[in-house]
Amino acid sequence: MRITDRFISEHRVFLEQLDMLRALLDDGQPVGATAAALRTLAAPLGRHAKEEEEILFPALAARIGEDGPISILRAEHRSIEEQIEGIAAGSARAEVARMFDAFAATLRDHIVKEDDVLFPIAERVLGEEELAALDEPAAAVAAG
Repeated sequence: MRITDRFISEHRVFLEQLDMLRALLDDGQPVGATAAALRTLAAPLGRHAKEEEEILFPALAARIGEDGPISILRAEHRSIEEQIEGIAAGSARAEVARMFDAFAATLRDHIVKEDDVLFPIAERVLGEEELAALDEPAAAVAAG
């Protein structure tokens, strides 16, 4: 499997989880339940970002440079982490809902940038074999 294919599959799961989290807020569940569910999403999301930054981005940056899409996506990873921390620390329902909506919009936009811009660039520049080979170290990052 190409690393980009796995990342796209993980993106679909993250989008489904966003919908589930929004439903918790809409159903009037306690803010603490939403925060706990968000922390459940945060762990695999953090691992995913780590794999992108430690495996895919360096391989791609060696060919296209760090500026442009890679630097933008790295910055967005930091923003997403900060947004998760803010939501988890929130206590007022309206505040948490507002922060969640901003987080969901950021994450959705980020996923579109990766799926529709960065991954097609990676597929052109790195090719099938290299992308498949990159998925092997990603398994080691996930395990460690």
